[in-house]
Amino acid sequence: MGLLDEIKNEGVRPRVICKVSLVLASMTDNDANDLRTALADPVVTAAAIERVLGRKDIQLPSGTITRHRRKECTCD
Repeated sequence: MGLLDEIKNEGVRPRVICKVSLVLASMTDNDANDLRTALADPVVTAAAIERVLGRKDIQLPSGTITRHRRKECTCD
């Protein structure tokens, strides 16, 4: 594989389902809508979302939330 091939392949992400999408799909419609609203609100921190979900036994790391917000996950 040449250098150009390596560079082109560097940006290719494996198609793994985003953990945020998995969590949203597992929630009730009301909770999923609330989480979507929180994710879209830049005032709400990823750490706050992680803590509240953690109290509900939903493990969603703040780094995963941040990646999702930046559209760096596989959702896009």
